[in-house]
Amino acid sequence: MHLTLKKEATLPPGINSLQQQAKFDAFVKEFNEERPHEALSMKTPAEV
Repeated sequence: MHLTLKKEATLPPGINSLQQQAKFDAFVKEFNEERPHEALSMKTPAEV
């Protein structure tokens, strides 16, 4: 997860702290609500 976070939310970095926070927030939303997780029987954390 940390490598995915680094690739998707920090490269390239946001221009300022607000833009960077928006990138982190978008990653968290996608990670928890859209991406199925194998450890959760291909459900999203939001479903569990």
